[in-house]
Amino acid sequence: MRHLLVPLAVALLLAGCGSAPARFHALTAVAPATHAPLPACRHALTVTRVLIPGILDRESVVRAKAPVEIEISGTDRWAAPLDQMIQRVLADDLRQRLAPGSVLAPGDPAPRSGATGLSLNVLSFMPEPDGTARLAADWTLFGPDGKPLATHSSVLSTRASNGAGDAAAAMSATLGALADTIAATPGLC
Repeated sequence: MRHLLVPLAVALLLAGCGSAPARFHALTAVAPATHAPLPACRHALTVTRVLIPGILDRESVVRAKAPVEIEISGTDRWAAPLDQMIQRVLADDLRQRLAPGSVLAPGDPAPRSGATGLSLNVLSFMPEPDGTARLAADWTLFGPDGKPLATHSSVLSTRASNGAGDAAAAMSATLGALADTIAATPGLC
C-alpha cells in the first residue's frame, strides 16, 4: 500500500507546480476631477457601511463575460476584502475632495458633535467584457442623529483594457467619480 502512496504524492506535488501564481490587485484613491475649494463640513463625514452583492464577495476578481455570464479568475485576487477596500478608498477619495478634517477614516471615532454617515449599497461593480468598469450603487446620507437625510442612485463607468491590473485602475477611477458626485451633493456640508 505504501508503494502506491509515494507515486500519488509525487504526482500531486508536480501538478501543483504547474499552476500559475496568484496576482494580487488593490483599489487606490484617485485625484479629484476638479480642484474647486469646498467649504468645511459642519459635521465630519464617515463612510459607515459598504454592502456588496454576494457574487462580488470573494477573493477572486470577477468579470462580466456576457449579460448573464461571469468569469471568476483563477489567478487574479483582491489584496483585501472588496467591501473593505471600497470603504477605505471611497473615504480617501472624499478626503481629497472635501476640506481638511471633513472626512473620517474607517474606524475613526466620531467627534462629540456627531458625524454625517454615508452608507453605500453596491448593486454591481465589475469589469465588463470590453474592459469598462461599471459601478451601479445606491447611497444614503444619515444625519448625526442617525436619521436618513437623502438617498441617491449612481451609475458610473470608466473605460479600460481587459487586463485585471487595468480593471483595478478603472474601478478605482470609477470610485473617484462617485466621490466627485458625493462631494458635489447639495447640503452635504
